[in-house]
Amino acid sequence: MRRARRVNRKRSFVKTFAVMLVMVFTLSGVWQLVDIKRSVMAMRTSLHPTHYFIENHLMNPNDTIATYVKEDTNKDSDFVKGREAISESLGLWMMYGIEVSDQALFDKSVQSLQIYFLDRRGMVYWRLDPLGQPNVSTNALVDDLRILEALHLGYEKWEDTRYLELFQTISDFMLSHNVKNGYFIDFMTNPINWRLILSV
Repeated sequence: MRRARRVNRKRSFVKTFAVMLVMVFTLSGVWQLVDIKRSVMAMRTSLHPTHYFIENHLMNPNDTIATYVKEDTNKDSDFVKGREAISESLGLWMMYGIEVSDQALFDKSVQSLQIYFLDRRGMVYWRLDPLGQPNVSTNALVDDLRILEALHLGYEKWEDTRYLELFQTISDFMLSHNVKNGYFIDFMTNPINWRLILSV
């Protein structure tokens, strides 16, 4: 009889323990589902992962977009290094602002263009140091054309005449300095002497 009671207690304990384990796993699963649902809801209302990464890891303190996350000690001045910003990234970011219909993002990019990349004549420097200072005396035609396209599309989308005025300033400079014998050249260098370099 005692043995039967002991066996029954043992079975009862095992059953209780098994039920408790099932409850713990069930509750754990429910909480995981709740967490998954919260994550999905957050993703629907938050930034795209690439947008989030750029905003949180590539933006310099002056709101120019860094080329790389980490600093670089490469001494070759022809290569973009570390936190330097380039006009290519600016133009792509402007196009992204149009694509997602985010005028605030677009305006922030236009402000960066005006403050850091654009000189008083309308030339867009193709590269800036992390502090926003131009460390080159050249532009890049393909990147300037992308910026012009973004300004034109921004004007069509939001009808802000500032975009059109900037478009005119940059295109006037390009037509005056990035054309030789009726053909566009890929960049203009040494603006003090107005010496033009043709690509091969």
